Amino acid sequence: MIQCDKVYVQLDRKEILKDVSLEARKGEICVIIGRNGSGKTTLLRAMDGLISLREGTIRLEDKSLQEYSARDIAKKAAYLPQHPAAPRITVEELVSFGRAPYGLSPGRQGRKDRQIVEEALADSGLDAFRNQWVSSLSGGERQLAYITLANVQQTDFMLMDEPTAGLDARKKRYLFDLLTRKKEEGKGIILSLHDLEDACLLADHLVVLEQGRKVFDGSPEGFMDSTVPMEVFGKQPVRVQDEAFNAFTVFRDVRN
Repeated sequence: MIQCDKVYVQLDRKEILKDVSLEARKGEICVIIGRNGSGKTTLLRAMDGLISLREGTIRLEDKSLQEYSARDIAKKAAYLPQHPAAPRITVEELVSFGRAPYGLSPGRQGRKDRQIVEEALADSGLDAFRNQWVSSLSGGERQLAYITLANVQQTDFMLMDEPTAGLDARKKRYLFDLLTRKKEEGKGIILSLHDLEDACLLADHLVVLEQGRKVFDGSPEGFMDSTVPMEVFGKQPVRVQDEAFNAFTVFRDVRN
């Protein structure tokens, strides 16, 4: 479990997170939503030990994050940033860095590590791109390469900041299927999304931030039944059916 208790974060003298408490458990997908500037990225970075807290604590399993080394955190929680870099290395080399917390560089990995990388490249459809420079990929292809890197890290938790950015429908479906599989394997998934429909479709546990404060913490159903969609996003959840009589929820903008 990752547990945030009364977390405050201040950056450049501006308070970004204010009294945020939440629990993200193994075997569930926790989705964090909020408008731009609400603190989603800061919260994810804090949960991976990348940002110091002004007040409060964050615990990973049975210890405070401060009790872990950076390598030990990387063995337990994989973090995918919102805007990953585009280094001049190949896709295969990038994905292989997911095994780095276990002590081996890409050129010195053992058979097990190479097998994990090979399986992940094939599963994600990146096998054909393995020898291309990461810097030459499209935004969606690069995002998928970093998602695959996080996958081969094989951690108990995966933290992802807007992982659907730049993904087409096929790549997004692969991501959602991957995250669902990881949840079923007992992993804990924590990610931020901007699309309310995607968030409600994917989440077991939904957290809403507004101006650095948590304003909702519960199930997607509870979120849709609350006033939060209207108050925070200016949107109204509407239940609709398609021609095949499949029921689903859309969010319609009701602000003038």
